Amino acid sequence: MTSPLSWPLAEWPERHRVAWELATAPADDLFGAGNPGAEFGSRKLESMREAHGQWLGFLARQGLLDPAEPPAAAAMPERLAAFAAEQRQRGNANTTIGKRLRYLHKTLSMLEPGADLGFILRPGGVPLSRAFPLVLHPVPVQDSRDLLRRALALHESGARGDAYAEGRAAIRDAAILGLLATRAPRVGAMAVMELGRHLARGDACYRVSFGEDDDKTDACLAYGLDTALTPVLDHYLSVVRPAFGGAATTKLWLSTRGRALNTAGIARIVRQRTADWFGEARGPHWFRKCLATTVALHAPHLALDAAAVLGHSPQVSLKHYNMATAVEAARRHDERVSQLKRETAGLAARAFRKEAGSRHSGSEGKDSGKSSSATSSAAATGRRAARSGTSTTPKARRRLPVGS
Repeated sequence: MTSPLSWPLAEWPERHRVAWELATAPADDLFGAGNPGAEFGSRKLESMREAHGQWLGFLARQGLLDPAEPPAAAAMPERLAAFAAEQRQRGNANTTIGKRLRYLHKTLSMLEPGADLGFILRPGGVPLSRAFPLVLHPVPVQDSRDLLRRALALHESGARGDAYAEGRAAIRDAAILGLLATRAPRVGAMAVMELGRHLARGDACYRVSFGEDDDKTDACLAYGLDTALTPVLDHYLSVVRPAFGGAATTKLWLSTRGRALNTAGIARIVRQRTADWFGEARGPHWFRKCLATTVALHAPHLALDAAAVLGHSPQVSLKHYNMATAVEAARRHDERVSQLKRETAGLAARAFRKEAGSRHSGSEGKDSGKSSSATSSAAATGRRAARSGTSTTPKARRRLPVGS
């Protein structure tokens, strides 16, 4: 049986799982030293757990996982290099691989304090940022309003019972994609969402709130959701989530088997659905670019409001605003050029016909002038020949007598 890509905490080797639970347990003494995991927020712990789950899955697939050995013992340079190569082969970007190794280092250091693991952060003696440099790939964005329409259409398809799990998976995916299209929270924040804590229903819409530990910016975010999502979330929470086994957990997003979706699971859903929509997969972060650009392009006066919802700094918002402004300026320039072409098309046609007519008349004048000149020259030659008594016809060639 093939090992899963990422092992959930419940399936970790006992030595790893117990070390994790002890390291992340609340401290008994309020002013004591605390446990190693006390310094990390819930979102960072989720990323660390995901990275270690990916590492364990890799070791198991390679036949290298020894449940009896200490957690840090398997972290050898050649194995880490093979792990990074597999991650790249699976389509992960350099930044994702670098972050995963960084979180793995934090996890192993927490599970086994004192272990010498600094080499993970400096493969080949260089920082992770140089070993896995950022590679920019310009990606066209989509209007967020179109993304919302597609999510609502997906919900309708699921409500009809189409496709996998009698349409329940489509309803869940529509809720995820609709939230991304309209508010675009970071995927790490989505993975930690819980009922009652992060999502609550109001009179007309749902409200989302994230604490300092839920988002990488360490800032609190709270906002209402688009009312178009209310029936989608109602359907997911009242029908689909209970069918997935939601009574056993407060986690918001569940797989069809009742497991809480982590960042990798949410990203996989997003990539599959966007590949169906556009023929090319897009990750959750792409929705943030789409929303920022859509707002800057169609409602620039709301750019700072969008920055607050996205948790962007003003500098990042200004970047999106400038990009959108450049796109809009180019579009307006193309429209002006096309309008000028339409306005001057008749004038250009008349000028062309006039120029062509002038050339034709000049050509006829030259031909008639040549003909008149030739006629006058022939007449003058005839008059001179008449006065001298000679003929203007060619002289006959003298013929020699035969036999001479």
